[in-house]
Amino acid sequence: GEPGYYKVGMRLDSARLGVSREHLVSRARQRGVALDEGFPALHVGRSPKRYLASGSLEGAERAGRETVILHHPVLLEGGDALLRMASILTEVHEEARHGGNGR
Repeated sequence: GEPGYYKVGMRLDSARLGVSREHLVSRARQRGVALDEGFPALHVGRSPKRYLASGSLEGAERAGRETVILHHPVLLEGGDALLRMASILTEVHEEARHGGNGR
């Protein structure tokens, strides 16, 4: 059959990892990983008349700030590509931890 096309959303805890989302995405993309910042929360930048909130939207705002998106090409390549991607993300994290201006 035809391959599916997916994006994998992941939460990035910048404080815990010691690297900002912007830095991680930028460095990963420089190394060929199809990673992007996630999407903003749906209500951000919209009039409150355009949606109905049943409570605080703090969780949606946090998700909008902390999500990174891995695009499907690496998922279609198989195990070696996934290992290479994981290695690149680990390198970016280690560089930031050791003074690589991850903030």
